[in-house]
Amino acid sequence: MKNQMRKKIFRIQTVSFLNLIFFLSLTFSLTFSFIQSMQTVLAADFDEFTLENVGNFGTCIINPRGMEPRPDVSKWQLSREQNWTIDIVPSEGQHLVEIVVDGVSFQIKDTKIPQELAFNANSGNHTIIAKCAREIVVIRSSIGPSDNDSTSEYYKNCGTFRAKGGEAFPCERTINVAKGDDKIIAYYPDAGYIVYNVIVDGKTVGATTSYQFKNLQTAHAIHATFKKVSR
Repeated sequence: MKNQMRKKIFRIQTVSFLNLIFFLSLTFSLTFSFIQSMQTVLAADFDEFTLENVGNFGTCIINPRGMEPRPDVSKWQLSREQNWTIDIVPSEGQHLVEIVVDGVSFQIKDTKIPQELAFNANSGNHTIIAKCAREIVVIRSSIGPSDNDSTSEYYKNCGTFRAKGGEAFPCERTINVAKGDDKIIAYYPDAGYIVYNVIVDGKTVGATTSYQFKNLQTAHAIHATFKKVSR
């Protein structure tokens, strides 16, 4: 009789232990499923905005309005329950070259003023690229013949800009320089010639073999002439 009771008690204990394992497994499974579903719900509450800066000598500021600027962050998760405005602001001395939204380029009427892009709530994920560059200052460079030569032909030779009697470097007639930078224009007389005169913005600076523009802010013009040396 005692042995039979012990067997019954052992069976009851065994069944209870199996039930406990099943209950724990079921609880874990339901909890895991709940967490996954909550993650899905939370993820669905946000749209991802990818904001990229493409700078030439610098960058522009691109940021969701009302959010603290974070230059190190390119991907923003923004609530899809509200409208969002993305502000694009050229930094000092820079201008906007192009704005691309989801692969479509937008024309910019005034490249020097801040731009804004408005997105309606629940509009999906977006990629916004702002291409920026420093403002450009133009130098018009020209070289002329020597005083005792009537030719006025200009031509390219060996990567330099030439007239009879000498050449200039850089070789371009129109030289683009980032605003605020310096630029040197150098002159190389041919054998038997010297630099006769250099004129900057209509004013003579003399027979110099180079001229440096410093901290360029506005357009300039420079012209040099060569003279044949008398033997």
